[in-house]
Amino acid sequence: YNALGGNYGIYNPEWTDGYMTVHQLIKDANNYIWAVNPYSEHYNNTLSVKHTNGNWYSIQNDDMAYIPQEIFFDKNNNIWIAYQFSETLSNNDYSPGGIRMVEYKNIKNSTDDIWHKNWLDEFEGLDIWSIVMSKDQYGNQILWLMTDYGIAGYIINETYTHSGHIQVEFERIEDDYYFSELPYVQGCKLRVDYQNNIWITTKTDGIRIIQSNGELFEGNVGVVNVENYGILSNNIHDIIFDAYGHAYIATQSGISILETSFNNNFSSDNVSVSPNPFIIGEDDEIIISNISEQSTVKIMNLSGLVVKEFNLEYYNKYIPWDGKSDNGQYLGTGIYLLSVYNEHRGTGVTKLAIIRK
Repeated sequence: YNALGGNYGIYNPEWTDGYMTVHQLIKDANNYIWAVNPYSEHYNNTLSVKHTNGNWYSIQNDDMAYIPQEIFFDKNNNIWIAYQFSETLSNNDYSPGGIRMVEYKNIKNSTDDIWHKNWLDEFEGLDIWSIVMSKDQYGNQILWLMTDYGIAGYIINETYTHSGHIQVEFERIEDDYYFSELPYVQGCKLRVDYQNNIWITTKTDGIRIIQSNGELFEGNVGVVNVENYGILSNNIHDIIFDAYGHAYIATQSGISILETSFNNNFSSDNVSVSPNPFIIGEDDEIIISNISEQSTVKIMNLSGLVVKEFNLEYYNKYIPWDGKSDNGQYLGTGIYLLSVYNEHRGTGVTKLAIIRK
């Protein structure tokens, strides 16, 4: 059984060597491993999946749609597919562009899939380079698309009729495209962190970030590039995130690691601080670990008097500090309490030793 395939003379009659391309590997909620396999001209198995039983199965298009770029799964494990637009060398249809969604039933049966091809038809004939889904603060699913014109986001509402037919409503978040000034090509990607922020990779301009509520960060906070954060290159290949808020950025020149507070909702009682002790005159920042974004950090003396307060916005867990209190005086040598409060993750307290030389 041939799960994956390659060129077989459809796009270009001279390309018959079976050369295979894989654009993406992704795991779904069932722990199936999906391979996005464009140019699978022999078998048209542009989406293939490895079952947990070890066997490979396929989702087959029923028409010419040979260049899927990426897929993503909604909360019901339906497959949303982004396509590049293309015609064959003889100007016949080859890949439609835009997006499609497929409801697959029994993964072992390729004949029971239901395809939806006419949703968001304004993108038909356009390149969609990447696709992801996130959730906003109200739990709404948001569909994000990377197009040649910029980034588009849609709140989607999925409902099923009594007969089992799916109905989807789309509500665009912004009329204008996000970051329309940036160039998007194959290899640029959308990625979602643990706090549902959207990370946008480019080949020339580093990374941009959209907050989970669809708003942009102030200033250059959401512009991750060589100039602002010292990453190795502005040519980004991909990003992955761990549960502790680290962003591992694959660049043209190697991997950069960015520590953020976009973690997997750590409870505030796991907070820690370094350096500890903090030496006034030698240290110029404190680093708060295991902390969620939008937290408030307070330094108190042992009597509970707050002497310094920081608002940890966005993903800056590195807090510049010279050891001065809010009234501008250097703190004295001693043991202090560092308290972290987050509206959703509670309060945590740890001790911080301060040495004033």
